[in-house]
Order: sequence, then structure tokens, then C-alpha cells
Amino acid sequence: MIFHFHLYAAFVLAVTALMLLPGPNVGVIVANSVALGVRFGLLTVAGTAGAMVVQLGVTAVGLGAVLG
Repeated sequence: MIFHFHLYAAFVLAVTALMLLPGPNVGVIVANSVALGVRFGLLTVAGTAGAMVVQLGVTAVGLGAVLG
């Protein structure tokens, strides 16, 4: 398989740009903070962070199964 550096660089640039843009999690956090207060906003941050940890763990296990 031939590795094209320019395609990889374009992929890295696209992923970086998408990660820097605020996503739906930010919208939920802001909406909950405005509607229900700072305390509930911080609980939403904790909840979304916990969900991301679980998602990353599942992704790592799946990737390990594919590569292993």
C-alpha cells in the first residue's frame, strides 16, 4: 500500500479544524448553564466528559480488536 503524505496532511488538517469547532456538547452545556444555572452546567460538563471517556475506551477496545 502506497502512503501519500499530502493525503495524510489533509486528513490531519481536517480533523484538527473539526476538533477546534464547538460541537453539540458545547451547545448543551451552554443551554443548561443559561437555563438552569452554573451548578447544573458544571454537572453537564462532568457528564459529557464521562461519556467521552467511555466512548474513547470503547473505541480503543474496538481498534485493538481490529489491529490485533
